[in-house]
Amino acid sequence: DLVILDTQNHIDYFTNELGISHTNFQRVWVGADDQVFVATTPPANTDVFHVLFVGKFIPLHGLPKLIEMAKSLESDPQVQFTIIGTGQLHDEIHNQADKLDLQQTQFIDWIPYEELGQAMVSADLILGIFGDSDKSKRVIPNKLYQALAMSKAVLTANTPAAIELLIDNENAFLCSADAASIAKRIFEIKADPQLLKAVSEKGKTLFDTELGVAALGEQLVEIL
Repeated sequence: DLVILDTQNHIDYFTNELGISHTNFQRVWVGADDQVFVATTPPANTDVFHVLFVGKFIPLHGLPKLIEMAKSLESDPQVQFTIIGTGQLHDEIHNQADKLDLQQTQFIDWIPYEELGQAMVSADLILGIFGDSDKSKRVIPNKLYQALAMSKAVLTANTPAAIELLIDNENAFLCSADAASIAKRIFEIKADPQLLKAVSEKGKTLFDTELGVAALGEQLVEIL
């Protein structure tokens, strides 16, 4: 009677792939648990610009590009990059990092889900996904919803799914999915703290109005 998917791009994919245009598809955003991801005041630290990636090491995320990007970030000693996660590509990613001799990148294998929000508090910018697969263009990862809930600015690849929800330089930052573009955008964001603050605030407003548990619950009730 009803099929719920997370983006219109996923709806279009299944409609075209399976030839089932008559099916009742409805889009409901993934959202985030706003009891776990609660915006709090970050510690004052003007000496470091903290970029954070959280996620399993799977091809969807484009981690090899982020490792390459991390080396470019070292041209600015104030930028600190943290990667939280492990998984399928663990050995490949760590070998790549070792070969590049990364000096400003910290790896944390994993932390409990309930503590993830706290780990995001000190971040100035949280990264999304930058993979090359078709699936990476159809999804909005849960890490982005969680970051918006924390009132954190996000930077992710400019994909058909991302632009269903996010507007560049308004409630998020978008860029091409290559290492040079990601690094360039990070430096631009770091250089404009007023824009960074405005984008993070509008991202939080978007979450509060459309992406929290209550808002998504009301949408689901209406659909049903």
